[in-house]
Amino acid sequence: MEFTSQEYREMSDRSDSYFEERIQDASKRAYEYGVLVVKNAFLVSGGGLFITPAIVQLAKEPDLEKAALAGGLFAGAVLFALFANYFIHINWMLHEQVWRHYRTKDQIDIRKLAKRAFNDDPEDQKTLEVKISKNIKWINRTFYIPHIFAFSFVVVFIFACFSLYQALGIGI
Repeated sequence: MEFTSQEYREMSDRSDSYFEERIQDASKRAYEYGVLVVKNAFLVSGGGLFITPAIVQLAKEPDLEKAALAGGLFAGAVLFALFANYFIHINWMLHEQVWRHYRTKDQIDIRKLAKRAFNDDPEDQKTLEVKISKNIKWINRTFYIPHIFAFSFVVVFIFACFSLYQALGIGI
């Protein structure tokens, strides 16, 4: 089947539009999730880190060892939040990259369909398939890491709160 230049251009433009939407969506989500993690986790654990010395100063008989432990745990929670955010960011960057590869692969398919393929298209398509496969493996790997850090954040944050309460002599 032969395509006119106009039909070829329209197919190519539709393909670009389709994949550009997905690339932009992945990029936007990477930013939004990063902001959510940073804002919430840093706000909560950072607040605990900075308020611990103030609260301990107001206590009549604080346990300074427990207060230091609470401060260290709040600092650890900040680090877990930072690491979770970093891996979420990497994960969404990989999503964006995969969509770019899919777009290029689709352009090759359109050229083939329109009988306008370049000489190196078959080799480029194989290379793209390998890149897509590798990126998807990394997407899967980086998907679980933030969950581990998030779970660790919650555990460390809870222990930080308990340590702070113990430092103040509040029994739980």
